[in-house]
Amino acid sequence: RRALDQFLAMVWLVVIPCTFILVSFMFEEVKVGEGASFSEVIPRSVPEFTQWIFHVAAATLVFGGLGLCAYLYMVHIAPLTLEFGLEPVRDVACKRFCAEGIVVTVACALPIRVLHIFHSREFWAYPLLFVEIVVLLLGIGASICGTYGVVAHLDATEPLLSWRNLRPSAWLGTLVGEPAVCQRHLPAAPSGEKAKEG
Repeated sequence: RRALDQFLAMVWLVVIPCTFILVSFMFEEVKVGEGASFSEVIPRSVPEFTQWIFHVAAATLVFGGLGLCAYLYMVHIAPLTLEFGLEPVRDVACKRFCAEGIVVTVACALPIRVLHIFHSREFWAYPLLFVEIVVLLLGIGASICGTYGVVAHLDATEPLLSWRNLRPSAWLGTLVGEPAVCQRHLPAAPSGEKAKEG
């Protein structure tokens, strides 16, 4: 339950808002010569610098958030989903495959992004674009594979968000594999016969 709350919070509080920021700033890279120093890469004017820094920060948070969501799903959510039979095995396997791909691709994106900023913006532009496209396609694939099963599950369980699962100590506990404290459970829905009697 804790990892699921953290997953949802990461999506709604980091990935989605930062994606809006990312697409809101019309960022264009300034062409610099090969072998230019880092200080020459940073835009000089205030508006261009603002757009550049928002783009870099938002892109880092979006792809880092996607990687963390994929990790949470792969390590914590998918095994419990299978254990309790909450979703079809085929859907979970497909989403887990996509999550593994996202984690690996985001890990590859970090050195590519660093080389894009500090080494050669022109040379590393296409590898960076490829990594971004792969992550987004894997995310779309996971979303499509899991849409029906997840929606049906959420409708059946009436989900609630437990805010205590979003504290820093809870995040740390999830990342190091500590068991979560006992969660509040919803009362079971009455069966058809008991509901008719009452």
